[in-house]
Amino acid sequence: MKKLKTKKRFDEKRFIEGVDAGEIKGSYIPPETAPASERMKYNICRDFVQFIREKGIKQREFAKLLDEDETVISKVVHYRVDDISLNKLVNWHEKIFPETTSIGTKIAYG
Repeated sequence: MKKLKTKKRFDEKRFIEGVDAGEIKGSYIPPETAPASERMKYNICRDFVQFIREKGIKQREFAKLLDEDETVISKVVHYRVDDISLNKLVNWHEKIFPETTSIGTKIAYG
């Protein structure tokens, strides 16, 4: 008989402790005063996250589309791209969205 997979229960207390201890990092949002290049990186990542959600694909599949390592894509979907060049992100964006490059520097706050 096949064993059913069970989902782990979300432990909010453990999660908060992990965030407080710096063990768990959430997504990064640049401050309003961030340089244009940082805001552009954020907007590119946002487009990728939206693409992944709309297509219903996994990060692994997205990594294959870009011919990139999954750990790098994990950074991208969490907006943690300090060590990824803007040029590389733009090239990926053009690969995924060849018909348009809707990269801007304005971020909607609030």
